[in-house]
Amino acid sequence: MTRAERNEFTYLWKNLKRGFYGNTAILTIPVDASREYKQSADDLFQQNGFHPCAIKTDPKRFDDKERILYMKEPEDAEWTELYTKEELDAFDQAIEA
Repeated sequence: MTRAERNEFTYLWKNLKRGFYGNTAILTIPVDASREYKQSADDLFQQNGFHPCAIKTDPKRFDDKERILYMKEPEDAEWTELYTKEELDAFDQAIEA
């Protein structure tokens, strides 16, 4: 994990710990980030109730990088039931790459 990635991870961790991100927050991981950062951020997000929902360019960013988008898990369903096997495999592949 690079120094910039470590700083970003620490920032996310602190804000999640404080409860800064509500139910409408969308968190992202760049697909081209290091494997260690992607796995650590994925674990952090899922421990806090967020799950991957799409792999696309985030329109709120200006760098045109493809990202894994995370949203808050719905209360009435397990998030893995919301996606097809192909979509779940794509999330795993993006994190492992």
